[in-house]
Amino acid sequence: MSAERPDMKGKRRHGRLSNSQITSIVVLWFFLLYLMLTNADRIDGPVVVSIIMSGALIYIPIRRELKRRKEE
Repeated sequence: MSAERPDMKGKRRHGRLSNSQITSIVVLWFFLLYLMLTNADRIDGPVVVSIIMSGALIYIPIRRELKRRKEE
């Protein structure tokens, strides 16, 4: 167990994403998208929902990081 700082109690600190991490995440997401689209028998509701949800899970943290960088 690591010692917690008293001023950070209950707060979660996230590390910053580097450019190479952002690039890797986006490339892997496009690879996942490619696999989903090429292996699907047909593009129906669940496939579209999966694409939208995975895109949101990728886009939101990256957008927050880029916004944080712009503010600094």
